Amino acid sequence: MSTDQKTVLIAGAGPTGLMAALELRRFAIPVRLIDRLDAPGTTSRAIGIQARTLEEMQLRGLLDQFTQLGHVAHGVSIYGAGRRLTRIDFTRIESRYNYLLFLSQAETERILREALEKQGVEVERGVEMTAFAQTPTGVSTTLRHKDGTLEEAHASYLISAEGAR
Repeated sequence: MSTDQKTVLIAGAGPTGLMAALELRRFAIPVRLIDRLDAPGTTSRAIGIQARTLEEMQLRGLLDQFTQLGHVAHGVSIYGAGRRLTRIDFTRIESRYNYLLFLSQAETERILREALEKQGVEVERGVEMTAFAQTPTGVSTTLRHKDGTLEEAHASYLISAEGAR
């Protein structure tokens, strides 16, 4: 990777990493997107998609894919000890998307991944960032591939989108 290209290495191909890659590609910034998992996730670690995110998806031409698959909730109630503790009314959100859209994180990632693939970027699976250090020209990283081989990779910038771990 040439450091004069201002390549961005993104570690983690969940919604945050995928969206970061999409945004960078909008500005023709080269990205390399890696994920330690061998395959995309099949479970959901998020409850829903909020109004501001839906506004961003609309601006990027992706909203219809989300709304066709998701389920709209105009409010939720939270219960405890057998009684309703509170109700949250999403219709009061100042947005044309004044609701919470329930959609599996796996579906969210699929939509984002497909949009990214149309821009020529694919997730490198089974690649984990194990170390990084700032250098005068950017970032030096150590990547471990699923076969155990190590790769020294250099990028101008690093985005760690590896989640809570």
